[in-house]
Amino acid sequence: MNSLICRNKFKMKRILSVILFSYFIFSNAQEEKIVELLNLQIQKEEKLYDEFDKKMPKLIQLFEIEDGVLSFEFLYDEPDQVVSMRREVVLDKIKNINKSGEVVFLTKETATKQIANMKSKINKDQSQYFILNSMFLTEIRKETDNKDFRDELLKAFRNAGYDVSSEFWMD
Repeated sequence: MNSLICRNKFKMKRILSVILFSYFIFSNAQEEKIVELLNLQIQKEEKLYDEFDKKMPKLIQLFEIEDGVLSFEFLYDEPDQVVSMRREVVLDKIKNINKSGEVVFLTKETATKQIANMKSKINKDQSQYFILNSMFLTEIRKETDNKDFRDELLKAFRNAGYDVSSEFWMD
């Protein structure tokens, strides 16, 4: 009888291990889908800018996820300075994906970090600042009528195990 119980426990542990491993693989694949959707969209939008548009972000690093943190880097080359930015958000803190001109991820608490480096073209002065808040600005704003992008992104977040919603989506 004891050997039967031990064998059943062993089988249950194996089944549980397979289930957990499968969930981890599926979840990772969905996080990759989040990154893929964001990168495709921002690269698509880069082509919609006029080459002289000062509001066009120049990507330094595409979106990526590492240790549960989504990040990307870009710069603005302004007439008197170059501003490079890195933005990061903790994925499991994102609660809403909205658009009011720009796609924004809202978090339930301060889970977004922005690091900006500014270098003057005039006198070569440099400065840096950090902002911690609850809004992750994606720089995705050029394409209009893109609710299908929102829907795919929400689906990828949910499939990765994140409880997110969208309250509004306006161009």
